Amino acid sequence: KLAMVFQQFNIFERRTALDNVKEGLKIVKKLSDEEATKIAKEELAKVGLSNRENHYPRRLSGGQKQRAVIARIFASDPDIFVLDEPTTGMDAGTANTFYELMHHSAHKHGKSVLMITHDPEEVKEYTDRNIHLVRNQKLPWRCFNVHEKDGEEHKHD
Repeated sequence: KLAMVFQQFNIFERRTALDNVKEGLKIVKKLSDEEATKIAKEELAKVGLSNRENHYPRRLSGGQKQRAVIARIFASDPDIFVLDEPTTGMDAGTANTFYELMHHSAHKHGKSVLMITHDPEEVKEYTDRNIHLVRNQKLPWRCFNVHEKDGEEHKHD
């Protein structure tokens, strides 16, 4: 199973943060409202939104909207997280908490994380491996370097 977080906030504007997280649990996983609510509240707590669970997106900051979306993907319990600039709109402290959650999910629960970012410093502390795309005029967008945690670099064409 794969879950994706996009740069823009893919959030239901007419549902509360809690209902945004519950939606997939009820429709896709066919959970009861009670089960979905329990899981949604747990996931919102993990991203620091317990006190905002009954707020509609118009009452949430950009970072809070992004965290509600992240709670939704955590609730879906995917095998692979695909994240496109996931910390957009988050302050540094919230972003660090998010990275710690992703790191925990990857290492303690056997999840894989593919994150797209323009800021390589953003993920240094939490990655085992990163792929740096480098534009080459002879082979546009096909060359990349793989950086292992041990500092070893492998070039690929």
